[in-house]
Amino acid sequence: MPLAQIEAYKARMGWTVPFVSSHGTSFADDCGAGGGFMLSVFPRDGEDVYRTYNTTSRGVDRLVFVNSILDLTPYGRQEDWEDSPPGWPQHPTYG
Repeated sequence: MPLAQIEAYKARMGWTVPFVSSHGTSFADDCGAGGGFMLSVFPRDGEDVYRTYNTTSRGVDRLVFVNSILDLTPYGRQEDWEDSPPGWPQHPTYG
């Protein structure tokens, strides 16, 4: 997402935390995220920046509260990749 769009939303919400965007760069590819979502932690020590943590796919889902709740339900998330038993609802998916 372009930083200008993020900044507009940030201002509307009254947030003061700094945001950055890799939109229009090769950063996601350089870090191995490609077109998917990746959560990374980058602490900075002066001019040095370190990637100390990153996760993708199922490693990120614990941060999405609704997925944690759906995982507790009998029908689960009903995502396309799930192998639901015959007779269980197959659509619509919620993932």
